[in-house]
Amino acid sequence: MGLSSYIKRYLEDIAFSPVFSRQMRFIAGPRQTGKTTIAKKKLERSSNDGLYYNWDKKELRNRYRHETDFVSSDMLNLSGFALMKFIKCRNGRIY
Repeated sequence: MGLSSYIKRYLEDIAFSPVFSRQMRFIAGPRQTGKTTIAKKKLERSSNDGLYYNWDKKELRNRYRHETDFVSSDMLNLSGFALMKFIKCRNGRIY
């Protein structure tokens, strides 16, 4: 299901509630249940599409190795929050 046929979920109201202010949120669950879709939709609505970071992509991991604070510098140019999709690490290293 693409973002064009998005079905709003109850989780969205909880995960992005203003009650949590600027606290970090983690959305966890089984594969293919809409976790990334919910977060991407939130970024799209807040005009922060450029703040989606998928750690599965080698280019992003290489960028991190050369500029560890790149998310902070990107956020200075855009207001809002960032979404990071993490990969598994081994022994504390990003692969």
